[in-house]
Amino acid sequence: MPNPVIAHYQDASGVRHDVVVRKTRAGAWQVADISVAKTTIIETLTGVDEGRPEAEAIAREYVREQRGASEKAAPGGRA
Repeated sequence: MPNPVIAHYQDASGVRHDVVVRKTRAGAWQVADISVAKTTIIETLTGVDEGRPEAEAIAREYVREQRGASEKAAPGGRA
């Protein structure tokens, strides 16, 4: 099963980041931030009652936070 992009954002330097939710080999849900330079694991959910919906919610919140940080860092942004 492919790992569809939940959302994306551009960092302060203009690099695009795709945020995906994927399942690990061990069966845990994971949120990853993928850019051309690197992949960063944001969170791995290991709880029995933590599934894809929870991982997607974390991914969306992470993107909101990153977009806010990028706006503040941009010229003319709020500090």
